[in-house]
Parts: sequence; C-alpha cells; structure tokens
Amino acid sequence: RGFSFMRDGPLDMRMDPSGPLTAADIVNLWSEEEIARVIFEFGEEPKSRSIARKICQAREEAPIETTLQLSHILGGNKPKIYIKGRKAGLHPATLTFQALRIAVNAELNV
Repeated sequence: RGFSFMRDGPLDMRMDPSGPLTAADIVNLWSEEEIARVIFEFGEEPKSRSIARKICQAREEAPIETTLQLSHILGGNKPKIYIKGRKAGLHPATLTFQALRIAVNAELNV
C-alpha cells in the first residue's frame, strides 16, 4: 500500500483503504507550501521547503504515482554512506514518507 520506499508500489499510504486521501493526492495536487508544511510539521524535516520544491518540479514532468518514483526524487538513488561497514544515517526519504503517512491517515487528529 505504498508505505515502503525500498520496494516499488502505488503511492497510497492509507491504513484504511476506504480513506479519501492518498499520498499521491498530496504530492500531485497540494501546493508547494502545503507539502512543505506537512513535511516540516509531521516529519520534522529541516529541508522541507527544498523537498517540496523538488516534488513540485518533478510532478510538472509526470504525475508521481509510485513509492520508488518519490524515493528517487528525494535522493533515494544516491550511494549510501558506510561507516565501519554499516549504513550511516537515515534514508533520504524516511522523514518525508513518515510525514505523508501521518497526513494521509490523520494520525495526529485524534
């Protein structure tokens, strides 16, 4: 259902498949400012504005429909940094995917 940025799938992220909003709706239809706000507030991502800008630029070329599309836009195709044989730091898509999941499922509107 589009929760993973490591495997390709539809950009959905709904816990309840009957929910009205998908992650694809957010990245393809919302304004750059709203996308940046969601990424900053729900993902605590300091680069939220530049990420929102990248998303909006990419969607001008073609709709963002899959998790791997979004992951690559966010830098998920960059080589990983290794320290003592282990991956260092978060994947570039982690906080944005977290923010989109929270927004799609209204997880903080309890």
